[in-house]
Amino acid sequence: MKPVTISDARLRFFALGNRVAKKGERLVVTRRGKSRFALAPVEDIELLQRLEDPQDIRLARKTMKEPSIRETAKKELGL
Repeated sequence: MKPVTISDARLRFFALGNRVAKKGERLVVTRRGKSRFALAPVEDIELLQRLEDPQDIRLARKTMKEPSIRETAKKELGL
């Protein structure tokens, strides 16, 4: 990912957005030398979400098999 300062991103947001959308570039926005957030194509984000969903389901199923966690969850949800 190419770094872009937050001040540069603010000034060139439209142009950077076009680079991300049209060329598929990934940019990381930095502030004082630290990465703060990224600009990525929508397709990348959709892929990440599709990959996360099965992991979340597996984790939830595993968690629900553990009695103490299940009971705690039920209490917190008022079930």
